[in-house]
Amino acid sequence: MDTDPADHKFMASYQVLQDLTLVAVLGFGFLSSSFWRHNWSSVAFNLFMLALGVQGTILLDHFLRQISQWNKINSLCSIQIAAMNTLPVLISAGAVLGKVNLVQLTIMVLMEAMAFGAIRLADKKVFDMTDHVVMMHGHVFGAYFGLTVAWWLSRSLPRRVVENVQTEKVQMATSSSLFSMLGTLFLWIFWPSVNSALLEGTKKRNAVFNTYCALAVSMVTATSLSALSHPQGRINMVRRKCEVTHTATPTLGK
Repeated sequence: MDTDPADHKFMASYQVLQDLTLVAVLGFGFLSSSFWRHNWSSVAFNLFMLALGVQGTILLDHFLRQISQWNKINSLCSIQIAAMNTLPVLISAGAVLGKVNLVQLTIMVLMEAMAFGAIRLADKKVFDMTDHVVMMHGHVFGAYFGLTVAWWLSRSLPRRVVENVQTEKVQMATSSSLFSMLGTLFLWIFWPSVNSALLEGTKKRNAVFNTYCALAVSMVTATSLSALSHPQGRINMVRRKCEVTHTATPTLGK
């Protein structure tokens, strides 16, 4: 029985959306689970931010478009774009997760989704950029947005509260370092799908191939440098603060 080409294209797009969801929920979620302050709740926070960011982006796109284009929101491509638009929010959360409550995090997600959505629209209309190119700028935008929010929190909160939060935030949970590494593995495996999510045809194949080669080279380089920098030649994926403090204390004592 022959399958409908439209159904085949839909399933291919849905597979890409599944990869994006795995990266957002498990990759970024487990990546932050090694900190003692939020530990396992980081996975729940990432799932919450992803769901809220996707809905906010879809509604924002509807607001910025003409009313006659409302049916585009029901397409799977719009959900893919919304998921990609939420990735900068998850990147920003790494700078503030554990310092803010759920209400503050909700406000941050909505504000950043609106800001990046407006920037995405401006890049498309003014600079004639494609969605794929604009999404590549989202990583830098998310990093600086998170740092800005963290700086604002440090200025608005009392100094004693900030110091207590910082002390708790950098404490590592020994039971979840393995899951932090698992988050890195999820990002490593599915990142070619993220980079090629909004491309088709030859461009999509080239993006997958180039991303995988770049990841492979980066992995070999990072592993080699880790082994060379370790006193016993071991591979250490997590460098704990207690190790740095322990080695630095005798020097300060002298």
